Amino acid sequence: MKSPIKTLTAATLLSSALLFSAACSNEQQDEVGEAIAEVKDSAQDTWSDVKNVTAKTWNSIVDATYDERETFAKGVRSMSDAISDQVDDLGDLSDNWSESAQEKWDEGVENLNEARSELADELAELSDATADTWDDAKDDVTDAWQKVEKAYADLKARAQD
Repeated sequence: MKSPIKTLTAATLLSSALLFSAACSNEQQDEVGEAIAEVKDSAQDTWSDVKNVTAKTWNSIVDATYDERETFAKGVRSMSDAISDQVDDLGDLSDNWSESAQEKWDEGVENLNEARSELADELAELSDATADTWDDAKDDVTDAWQKVEKAYADLKARAQD
């Protein structure tokens, strides 16, 4: 998995390069264009890596029974944290974006945070589940997780616009 720090570093370097690109030769501008493509590829790899990790985790916990409830909750929390960590890392780059792009990003982050808050609420209720109420409580967490995934996909789309 590519490190978000590598992505952050590359993007920071890219931002600096863009400031000077207007005075650059065609060859230098081509190099800047290549650097932009590399940063976009790196960001895409990071999005894909997080998606793959969360999908693998989800597949390992989706059929959890009442007796496995702690493992289920821990897995859901780790997926949510992985998304949050990546969004934080990529959000650091948003300082270099246009005002319009920044507004889109902020709106997407707000939607993701609302979905994650709902997920946290459902996870809290999950801890009160009994063997008889486990399936319903797990379904509620599953629904909340799907909202997080959708908000994450929407944020990804905003970042790639």
